Amino acid sequence: MRLIIISGANGALGIAYLNYFKNKTDIKCAAIVRSEFRANIPNISVINADLLNAKKIKAEIENIDLSEISDVIFIHPVGKFKFEKTGKPEIDENNDGIDDEIYESNVETFLNVVNPLIVKLGKEAKNNNFISLAICAFGSISDRYNIRFWHSYTKAKNKLKNFIWYITQKDSYRGLIRGVFVNVSTTDTGNENKLRPFADKKYWLSCKEIVEQSAPLLLETSVQWKEIDIYKPVPDFNSNYYTNIGKILKKWNKEMGKK
Repeated sequence: MRLIIISGANGALGIAYLNYFKNKTDIKCAAIVRSEFRANIPNISVINADLLNAKKIKAEIENIDLSEISDVIFIHPVGKFKFEKTGKPEIDENNDGIDDEIYESNVETFLNVVNPLIVKLGKEAKNNNFISLAICAFGSISDRYNIRFWHSYTKAKNKLKNFIWYITQKDSYRGLIRGVFVNVSTTDTGNENKLRPFADKKYWLSCKEIVEQSAPLLLETSVQWKEIDIYKPVPDFNSNYYTNIGKILKKWNKEMGKK
């Protein structure tokens, strides 16, 4: 039996993953939500906890019954985005160049689940119950261009990616921990629509497309580490767009309804 744990499961992408896995045999699903679970999906275990409450999350993870589980898959489609018009973080009390809210939302929420999961599986291993773990997190295809208007977001996502890659390469975890990092283009979610209400959504990804292209990798235990890009090809697109700061600012201001 496999256990799928999805954080931020009230979000569009989290719900899409739950819908994908819900009817598959030998799979149980658990949804981590801060408030009431709003999706009408039966037979889902619900964990009510704020992802920033490390103590609460740890307790919930420790209480998960793994007696019939051979493989745990943690999917983390969580992470706040800010458009940093000045190219600098809005809040940066520790002066690390990453907006504190962006770091908390993208990185701390992730670590608060993954770290106790690894500890729990380590305890199981000491009892000769070896349970594998797959970890999935998300970034933006644009992150590789280091765009000044979302430096904090890119740096936070790179920390996630580097953490997952590093832990999958450790000799002590080889064969037990695998990772998938998914870089996506603009996705049609509630938050994205609120941020950019005047954008042309013709080439935006659907959550279903992301799930269908990434979920099979998570189920494939032979994949130790994989980074993939998921996007809809835009006719005549030129990557030089990402180096044209003025063009990016003009486009985003228009899409956000700002001058």
